[in-house]
Amino acid sequence: MISLPKAATAALLSWLALGSLLACTKKPDESSLAATNPLGSSSATAIAASPAACKACIANKPCAMLPECASLQGDDRANCEAVENCVQTSNCADGKGTFTDCFCGDLKMSACVDAPKSGAGAPAGACAAVIRKALGGDEPSNRDVLSRFTLVRFAGGAAIAKMNCSKAKGCATECGF
Repeated sequence: MISLPKAATAALLSWLALGSLLACTKKPDESSLAATNPLGSSSATAIAASPAACKACIANKPCAMLPECASLQGDDRANCEAVENCVQTSNCADGKGTFTDCFCGDLKMSACVDAPKSGAGAPAGACAAVIRKALGGDEPSNRDVLSRFTLVRFAGGAAIAKMNCSKAKGCATECGF
């Protein structure tokens, strides 16, 4: 786990809670983007999503204060990078989708909390196994995993906090959301 001073952790969690609310807002549809773009194309075609573009955008946002996976060591780094890679390659949090759609699937959070950890009715989203591993492995309940989503002291929480911030703070296109 990553260690931060209590005051920094409290401030960061308050800020992330606000960011989580903003991340769930509806994205503009293609027609409204085209109407405001003099070239008639959506902004998604104007800026290509890439790790470099995402990193450059985040550098100018409050997200830059969050830990990078590369700053972690050993299994924490591997787990953090696995979450980032899964979310980016599966597009599991794109658009109105959120990281808490039971680990980027269709199971709503209210059902996820009481769902079994495995088997029928369990979280089965594209990144469920990777996120669970990065937020505590097989031991924690779904409720515990969900409560750790933006806690940067967990490798998965560090990855999700950074991606959630990038989505909420104006880097969605550059970061592939």
